[in-house]
Amino acid sequence: MVRRLTPWEEANPVAYQRQQEQQLHNFHQAQTLLFDTMMLYGRSLDASRQILLQDRSAAKKGISEAFGKWVASLDFFLQVFGDSRRIPKKYQDLYTEVYDVLRPRTHWHQFGAARDPWLAAPYDSTYGGVHVFNIPANNWSGKRRLILNPKEATPGFIKGYNHVYDQLMGNPSVAANAGRMKRLDVN
Repeated sequence: MVRRLTPWEEANPVAYQRQQEQQLHNFHQAQTLLFDTMMLYGRSLDASRQILLQDRSAAKKGISEAFGKWVASLDFFLQVFGDSRRIPKKYQDLYTEVYDVLRPRTHWHQFGAARDPWLAAPYDSTYGGVHVFNIPANNWSGKRRLILNPKEATPGFIKGYNHVYDQLMGNPSVAANAGRMKRLDVN
């Protein structure tokens, strides 16, 4: 179906063309910024991977804020663009390792003290065992896939997430494309 031009577009074709070029430039600028941010925090978290070899509580404390920053950048990237093909494959393993440290323990279910999972599991059984980064783009659009229940998140994770949220939403080209994103509440 062909879209009809508005009277303003017909009267100002040069201004309309400039406006379209500016929107395209803003979109590409936002995409580049989100990708660079995701890679920056991913490399930072990858460099501190040794923390994951400590005992669980020390690792959880040491990795929470860095993981929150990385998840925020991933969340923005996936929610805005829904394209996980640009995320390096080594980050899938990193997400799996950090998830194993931060997820609630299964033996808590036996004592009735299990908490709801607050992170999406690395491999999603509802999509045939596909890694959470590789879930089709249309399934990212309406819901937050990485963070399922932010009330269970650690304070360090929330601090890191909100730091990156504020940083990215301060950029007008990202803010225009990231209307659904929300700041996490401190528990």
